[in-house]
Amino acid sequence: MKITKSYPANIPFPELRGSLNYIQWPAMGEIKYDGEFGTLICSTATIISKSGRRRELWDKVSALSNLLKRADINDNLLCEIIYKEGKRGDLYKLLSNQDNDDSLNIKVFDIDRRFDDYLTRSELLLKYIPTDYLVTKKMLNSKEEAMEWAQDVLSIGYEGIVVKNLTGSLVFGPCDWVKIKPRDTNKYMVAYIDPIKERIEVSVTSANGTKNVGVKVSTKIKSTLRLGQQVDIEHQGILDTGGLRHPVFKKASHNS
Repeated sequence: MKITKSYPANIPFPELRGSLNYIQWPAMGEIKYDGEFGTLICSTATIISKSGRRRELWDKVSALSNLLKRADINDNLLCEIIYKEGKRGDLYKLLSNQDNDDSLNIKVFDIDRRFDDYLTRSELLLKYIPTDYLVTKKMLNSKEEAMEWAQDVLSIGYEGIVVKNLTGSLVFGPCDWVKIKPRDTNKYMVAYIDPIKERIEVSVTSANGTKNVGVKVSTKIKSTLRLGQQVDIEHQGILDTGGLRHPVFKKASHNS
């Protein structure tokens, strides 16, 4: 595999902003893998990640490109680049094993046909792409079914699920796809307040000791905080390195 150094690519991608209140049942659920969004350019057998990393001469990408070319399909594929099975925490293994062909995999979840509805696009993928390359899907008939399946998916180690309307068109940018995955909110002590940037650091204790973790905070809120104060931080788990995954400032604790 040939990997070109990362560069600003400005690759458009769907941004999950929807709410289950706007899902029309039945809907489709897809497993959410812990990977990096990628666009597979079939005409050149190249895959470009959201961060701008370009991969060429990758056997798995070439195989997918050739399948579509033989079917006279020139559209690009949307996929997740994953490490092994793409379970929770595997993104960090992916980032540290970028050139390991055997461990890196692709899970295709859509095709760039923006005027076709979801079912039409999904049927096209099933017709031409081996299931090993496709995300795992399940038809869901209600919000309750979606939440139950999300728990099942979480229990076997994946990030969660994404729920999509069957008639929805492909949208790059904010769309009505809904991600269901767990978030935790914990109290942490303010250890540092950046005098310039919209940023603070909180003290996080884990099995690997204690370390400061940066969190974005607006200037207005930052000016009301003090060192040693407790704040509520929402996140998606503590990393093996001791950091927080996707930390988001929620509020200053009333018990500070």
